[in-house]
Amino acid sequence: EKINGIDLLSGATTEEEYKHIKKYNLAYFLDGNYKNSERKDENYLGGRRLISIDVDDGDYTRQQLEEKLETQSLFGLIYPTAKHYYNDSKRWRLILMADAEMGKDQYRSTVTGVAQMLNLEIDEASKKVSQLMGYPLKNEDISIITGTMVSVAQFYKEPKPTQKNVLPMSKVKNSTKSLVDFNHAQARLLKQVLTSGVEEGSRNETYRQISMYLHDTLNNPEMEAWHAEAEELIEITKQQAVADGLPEKEIEVIYR
Repeated sequence: EKINGIDLLSGATTEEEYKHIKKYNLAYFLDGNYKNSERKDENYLGGRRLISIDVDDGDYTRQQLEEKLETQSLFGLIYPTAKHYYNDSKRWRLILMADAEMGKDQYRSTVTGVAQMLNLEIDEASKKVSQLMGYPLKNEDISIITGTMVSVAQFYKEPKPTQKNVLPMSKVKNSTKSLVDFNHAQARLLKQVLTSGVEEGSRNETYRQISMYLHDTLNNPEMEAWHAEAEELIEITKQQAVADGLPEKEIEVIYR
C-alpha cells in the first residue's frame, strides 16, 4: 500500500504500461539464501521455507481456493496478483509454509506435489527456487487459512546414487551388441547421454533424437532382440534428462 501499487495498476491503459509497472514499481520477496546475494537457482544455498504458487489458470474464486486449503488442513495465505488490479483477472498467489528447510530439488518436488494435491495447474516459474514473488498489495484482500505446515518428506525422495560411465544393460537375445554400439549419429548421442549428460543449449534436440531412435527400435519387428534394452534405455535417459535440468512436461512431450 505504501508504494501505491493499486493506483498505478488500475491506471494502466495498455499491456505495455502494466508490464512496466509490474517490473519497476511493485515490491517482491524472495525466501532463502544465495551466494553473493545473486538470485540464480545455481547460487541457492538453502534456507527456504515458504512455498509460493501462482494460480493463473482455472478462473477460481477466492472461496474455491480457500476451500482447497481447508480440505487439506493446510495453513496458507491467498491474495490477488498484480493482474487482478490491472484488468480484474482472477489471478491468485498462494503462500504456504514447509515443515523444514528445502534444497533446490526438494523445493521443486514439494511445490509440484502440493499443486497436484490441490489439483492446481502451475507453470515452470513457480517451481524455481529463485523465482521472485510479488507482495500482496492490499491487506483487506488477503485470506489467512488456519492449518498445518506442508510435509517436505511427503513429496521428496532421495535420488538413488548413479554411476557415470556405467551402462546397465538387459540381456539381449541372440546378440551381444548394444544399441549404444551401433555406428550412427543417434547411437552416438545415446552414448553421450549415458556417459556425461548433455550441455544446456542442445538438450531438447539431443533427447528428441534419442527418443526417436529408441521408439523406432521398439516399433521395428526386426529389432525384437533389442526391444527390452530399448524400453530400459527410455527410462534411463528420461532420468538423465531430469538430472540435466529439462522440465518434466518437456520430457513428456519429447518421449510421447
